[in-house]
Amino acid sequence: MYCYDAHVNPDITEKRCPSCELTMPVSAFYPAGPGMYRAYCRKCTSAKRRVSYAANGGKDTPYEQLIKREYGITLDQYNDLLRRQAHRCAVCRRPETARSKSTGAPHRLSVDHDHVTGKVRGLLCKRCNILVWALEDNHVTLASIHGYIEDFRKTFM
Repeated sequence: MYCYDAHVNPDITEKRCPSCELTMPVSAFYPAGPGMYRAYCRKCTSAKRRVSYAANGGKDTPYEQLIKREYGITLDQYNDLLRRQAHRCAVCRRPETARSKSTGAPHRLSVDHDHVTGKVRGLLCKRCNILVWALEDNHVTLASIHGYIEDFRKTFM
């Protein structure tokens, strides 16, 4: 909902929120265009969005949309694969160690897929996913990395 009062009369400096029923400066409302403001104050808008977000699946909904679009699997299929892998990376067999900077919670395991066929192979930790991605396009790299590490170790023996 928009309030067009400020558009019609730019001298309006206050507005009433129909949710909390408080009259506040227009700066307490999100803008909705030149001289226009949303009907609900920022605080009530945020509260309504939080309730809607939780009611519609929370953080799982956007993730489910992403994996459906990118990999063609549902969240149930992802969770089934996660259970079959015992919540561990398919390559190193460790749980994810990469963490969110904002919450400190571990990231989800990444969906690994063949870049040619698009077929899902498994779930990988961030570290292994980067390695598999780097090696998938250039198989010679693996032997080069092995030689590089061995050469370095020989210089200290």
